[in-house]
Amino acid sequence: MTQEDHDQRLKEAVKSKFSDAIDLLTPAWVPWFDYSKRMRLAEEAKAKAKADALQKIATSAEPEMRKYLLCECVEAYLPLEEVQMKEYDQLLLTPTYQGARKYGKTSYELGQLEFLRQMLACRFGPLSEATIRRLEACSQAQLLELGKKLLTATALSELGLEP
Repeated sequence: MTQEDHDQRLKEAVKSKFSDAIDLLTPAWVPWFDYSKRMRLAEEAKAKAKADALQKIATSAEPEMRKYLLCECVEAYLPLEEVQMKEYDQLLLTPTYQGARKYGKTSYELGQLEFLRQMLACRFGPLSEATIRRLEACSQAQLLELGKKLLTATALSELGLEP
């Protein structure tokens, strides 16, 4: 099966299951199903396009499960290279993309976050709400760095998670 066949089949499946949500995401997200249009978007615009699409989903009135499913599709059909990912992570840290931050983490990243949260709690005891919020605001790169530092840290303050 070619990429274009796959894109068309997924587009039809999404339309049948989420027909009312398609209008919500137009034009920021739907064109990503069309492989040829995806290739036309300038590389430097992809990070912002992804953040915009996720923000639009996050601020919609869609049910939570539908939001997560739509975001998974955006993740699958709008992959970013390393440089773009850094720009994307920076965009998600700005107030404009606060809603996208919640949905912008992939299931893999959410797994990393949960694993790190559990390791921190095992090492330092129950985490405060403020610490959890700081942890949830971390990018994937920051989570990986925290994981490395956790091996030698003696307090949450050494990790920058508590004052």
